[in-house]
Amino acid sequence: MSPSFDPTRGYPVQRKLGDYIGMISHNDTVNIAYAATFNGEQDIYFLRMHHRDTDGDGIQDFRDNCPTRFNPSQTDCDRDGIGDACNEPPSLNIYRRANSVTICWTASAGCWELESASQPAAAQWSNAGLAPQVVAGMNCVTLNADAQNRFFRLRTRSPQ
Repeated sequence: MSPSFDPTRGYPVQRKLGDYIGMISHNDTVNIAYAATFNGEQDIYFLRMHHRDTDGDGIQDFRDNCPTRFNPSQTDCDRDGIGDACNEPPSLNIYRRANSVTICWTASAGCWELESASQPAAAQWSNAGLAPQVVAGMNCVTLNADAQNRFFRLRTRSPQ
């Protein structure tokens, strides 16, 4: 925070110069006043220290539920204290049969929902009709081969 200094220099000579310090903590800053002898005299210095915001989302790291990824909404669907932006998506298992396709992901990853669209760059993704059934610890959705939507993605759903 500051360069080192000789506490025995200055007027008057102080053997306990380090004892002259005051600190006030606010929500997002800490204000510190202290005595030092940087210029050969005893002077008072003032520092204002701000909390870091590593990802630049406006949430200070000590409050941010995902401090390394931009996530100003701070959503945490599964309420585990780790923001959705830091939760890795579960892997998908896809099973093809003659007249259907089944898409499954881990049921413990309950904050993920399957969405579909007719085109990969579609503006309207929807989860209509894609409510998963839990089978052997997996969320599974089975689709008929004649389904119009051919593109699927997992996304985090909002907390309920």
